[in-house]
Amino acid sequence: MPKTPFRRDSITDVPGLRVGHWTNRRAATGCTVVLCPPEGAVAACAVLGGAPGTRETDALSLGGQVQRAHAVLLTGGSAFGLDAATGVMRWLRERNIGFDTRAARVPIVPAAVIYDLGVGRADVWPDADAGYAACDAARVSTPRGTVGAGTGASVAKLAGIKRAVKGGVGAASEFTSEGAITGALAVVNAVGEIVDPDTGRRVAAMRPAEGEREDAIAYLRRRGSIPPPVAENTTIAVVATDVLLDRAGLYRIALMAHAGLARTVRPAYTPGDGDTVFAISTGTRIEERPDLGALGALAARAIERAILDGVRRATPLAGMPAAVAPPSIRPVAGADRAWVAAYILDAWGADTVMSRGVIHRPADLPGFIAESGGDPTGLLTLHVAGEDCEVVTINSLVPGAGAALMDAAERYARGQGCRRLRLVTTNDNMHALRFYQRRGMRIAAVRLGAVDDARALKPEIPLTGNDGTGMHDEIELVKEL
Repeated sequence: MPKTPFRRDSITDVPGLRVGHWTNRRAATGCTVVLCPPEGAVAACAVLGGAPGTRETDALSLGGQVQRAHAVLLTGGSAFGLDAATGVMRWLRERNIGFDTRAARVPIVPAAVIYDLGVGRADVWPDADAGYAACDAARVSTPRGTVGAGTGASVAKLAGIKRAVKGGVGAASEFTSEGAITGALAVVNAVGEIVDPDTGRRVAAMRPAEGEREDAIAYLRRRGSIPPPVAENTTIAVVATDVLLDRAGLYRIALMAHAGLARTVRPAYTPGDGDTVFAISTGTRIEERPDLGALGALAARAIERAILDGVRRATPLAGMPAAVAPPSIRPVAGADRAWVAAYILDAWGADTVMSRGVIHRPADLPGFIAESGGDPTGLLTLHVAGEDCEVVTINSLVPGAGAALMDAAERYARGQGCRRLRLVTTNDNMHALRFYQRRGMRIAAVRLGAVDDARALKPEIPLTGNDGTGMHDEIELVKEL
């Protein structure tokens, strides 16, 4: 993996982009905004679904005068939710961001909606204030799953909403060896089931009614039709790249990105789906001859992974269960070592990590793997020294995996006769600090400049972390056992 300032496996790996959510869990709806740099981003759009709900997509047509968008809104509430774009425009206008006209700067905010009125309340949807609040909440590191426009999302509805499971918001990013970045953000609200194209496994399928679980194609063969009540769906997404492209090139990227949707949603592009993909380019990376084929293929891959991420991170809401069961935990075995090494390299950017001035090779350490549906969804590695057990690395891909891995670490430490469970995080990782303290860990030390010292020995340690915060200090947490 190429060296990058920080990898979040999100659309915000593209420099200059931020994502914000407004969530109403009681009404099971929300909206999500992708904020572009102040100068905007070149944008295009490809709509392949038969029942879209959109705004400003004509402004993104080939040959149009307006080339740049200043934000992209993905929202629940069906067509009512398009009102949230007014709030996004107000937020941008207050900051003097927009397309220059003779009288004023006009923010360009294309938008697309999902239909979620049948999940929660049908008389509540994102409004202008919700769009404004989503902008205020925009960060480079944001929650996924049952948040924002994914709050009321559902999938696998061929047999009706009563047999559906939760959809949500997901994200992913892909890098070329030269460092070009392509990211994706998807709101997954499909009538079809969700399939992992790498394994062929159904990640989110219709809940069984009678008899054995039936896949979407078998159901359609038997029924021969899609019932009208479920013709109110859509999967909407944004793909982004830092490579400078014109609108024609971005339109090709958007079309190719749809292949990722088609590979993961079965069926897709039905008459009742509004499947829409926006493509944006921040243009911070200039290539003499950008390879549209490669960028489009990576955009499709990012869409695949963002869709899978959205359903895997979704949590139950409004009586609808999550697609992915709580993770199971097992110790790392010898046969897992190659996978652990590859996972650490991808997640941490190197095969070693440094903690308290000590370099560790996680692939050689004891640890635990979280699995959901037979697929790895988290990893924790440990190092025991005397009466101390230190959590060296922890990564979680689905809700609940991190807590389950920490429980396993605590049991392991007690079994080894340790009196303390330790871990070290960095000053930017506020979400982790809250998570660890909720689990009974206390801040034991703050080592100013420790990350700077470690960077001298390991230059690939990024300069910035979550929310663009500079990474300088280590924070050690301890739990007495």
